[in-house]
Amino acid sequence: MTQGARRRGPRLARALALALSLPLVAHGCATPPPGTKAGGGSAPASIELATAEPRGSLTSVAVLDLAHRIERRSGGGIDVEIEWQAHRRTTDVWTADAAPIVADLVTAGDVELAVTPEWVWIEHGAPSLAALRTPFLIDRLEVLQEIAVGGTGERMLADLTEHGVRGLALLPQGLRSPLSFGPAILEPDDLVGSSFRSLDRQGLSLFRSLGAEVPVVDGDEYTGRVARGEIDGVDASLATASAHPELGTITADLAYYPLSSVVVANSAWFASLAPDVRELVQAAATETVGFVIDSTPSPAAAAEAYCAAGGTVSLAGETLVARWRAAAAPARAALEQDPVTAENVAAIMALAARVPPERDPARACEGTAARPPGAGGHAPSADFPEGVYRAEIPVSAFLEAGVDGQTAEGHAGIWTLTFRGGTWESTDPHAPVHDCPGSAYRVEGDRIVVVLGDRGASCGGSAGRELFSARWEVDDGVVRFLDVRAGPGGGSDAFVQALFGSTDWSRAD
Repeated sequence: MTQGARRRGPRLARALALALSLPLVAHGCATPPPGTKAGGGSAPASIELATAEPRGSLTSVAVLDLAHRIERRSGGGIDVEIEWQAHRRTTDVWTADAAPIVADLVTAGDVELAVTPEWVWIEHGAPSLAALRTPFLIDRLEVLQEIAVGGTGERMLADLTEHGVRGLALLPQGLRSPLSFGPAILEPDDLVGSSFRSLDRQGLSLFRSLGAEVPVVDGDEYTGRVARGEIDGVDASLATASAHPELGTITADLAYYPLSSVVVANSAWFASLAPDVRELVQAAATETVGFVIDSTPSPAAAAEAYCAAGGTVSLAGETLVARWRAAAAPARAALEQDPVTAENVAAIMALAARVPPERDPARACEGTAARPPGAGGHAPSADFPEGVYRAEIPVSAFLEAGVDGQTAEGHAGIWTLTFRGGTWESTDPHAPVHDCPGSAYRVEGDRIVVVLGDRGASCGGSAGRELFSARWEVDDGVVRFLDVRAGPGGGSDAFVQALFGSTDWSRAD
C-alpha cells in the first residue's frame, strides 16, 4: 500500500501533518533562497539522505519529516532525495550490517545525510553515545527526550566529529522491553536458555550475557520461526509490539535501553555549505526531534492500544527490576571502563534525578483477544471467509468521501486483498507486490481487525499499527465491509471507508 511518489505518500499524511503546520523560522516575511547570506560556501540544489530503513518503518516517518522540513525551509530550492535501504548498494539482503553500511556511505561522502541507529556510532567508537546503552539507566521516556533536547545530547552528538560526520540530532523514539510469545518475562532467570530475537548488535551482547540465545532473523524467517515456537521472545517497544507475528506479553517497566536514531551529515560536505544553508539543515534536524517527541505515544496510551489489539501488558515491579539491574551490573561496569562513557552516565543520572516522575506510565492490562501461550496472536476466525478478494475503487469513491485529490489519485484502481491463516496482504496498481511482512488480521466479536507489519515498502506510515476494523456480510462469495473504522495508524475514517467499505469485494481465488 504505497503511493507512486518517491518520498511522501498519503499514508504518511497524518505523520506529516505537524510538519506541514509548523511555521518557518525565518527573518522577515519569507524564507530567502539558500546561500544568499554573506559568508561564502555552497548552496546545493539537491541533498541525498540515506537510511537502511524501508519505507513504512518507525524511523521512516522521521526521515520523511526531515526531508520535508529541509525542502520547505529552502523554499523549494533544495530537493532532498531519500535513498531507502541504502545498504543495497552493497548487498540486496537485509542483515545486521545494513545500518553500518549506510554509516560508511555518509562517512565516505557518498551521501550527504544519513539517519542511522545510535548503536552504529557506538561500534565506531563514540563513547558519549555508549552511555545510552547502559542497561536500565534510562527507564522513562521523559528522560530520553530531555537528553535529546538538552546539553547531554549535544555533547553526545559532538563526539561524532572524530568519525567523519557532524551529529545534527538525536531522535528519541522509545524504550525497549521484552515481549514474550509465552509466559511473561519478569525476572532474569526467565531469559536464561530462551531464544530471544534482537536485530540490535549492541543489544546482542547484553541478552547473551543474561543467558539468552539470540537469533538474528527478520522477515519471513522470523515469522516462520515464531509460528513454529522456535522463538520465545523479542526485543520490542510498546508502540510497535502489535506488529510482530504473534501477540504476546510485553513487560513495560523493564526498559533495558532506549530506542533512538541519529541524524548525521558528512563533515566535509557540511563545512562546505554556505552559513545559512548549514543553519537551515541544522534547524530542520532540530525540529524533527520535536516532531518525534510530539508524535510518540505515551507509555499508557501505547499500552492501552496494545491491549486493545489483543496483547497483554505486564509489570515486573520494583523488586524484580532491581534484580535485572543487578544481573546487568557487569555489562554496565564494562561500559563505564571508558571515562567519557562514565562521565555521560553520571550526567544522565543527574538529569534523571531532576526529571519529574513519569507523567503517564504504562498500566498492566490484558487484551480482549488475548490467547494462551502457543495459540498465536493473530489466529483467524472460522466466521470470516478466508480467501482472495478483489475490487476496483474509482477516484470518485475517495472524492465523495471527502478525501483530497492527490490521495484519491494515489489509491484508485484495482485492489486485491488476501486473508489466509491469520495473515493479510494487499496489492494495488501502485504497489503490485505486497511488501509489508507480518501484516495480519484477527476477529474480535463481530469485527475484523487488520494490523500492518512493522517494516516494508507497502506498510507506509501505518507500519506496526492497526490499519482498519470493520463488520462484514457475505453473499454468494462477495464480501461487503460495514462500519469501517480507521485504526490509530490508518489515517481518517473517510479514507478507510472509501478504500475498503465503498464497494463489494468479489472472490478472486
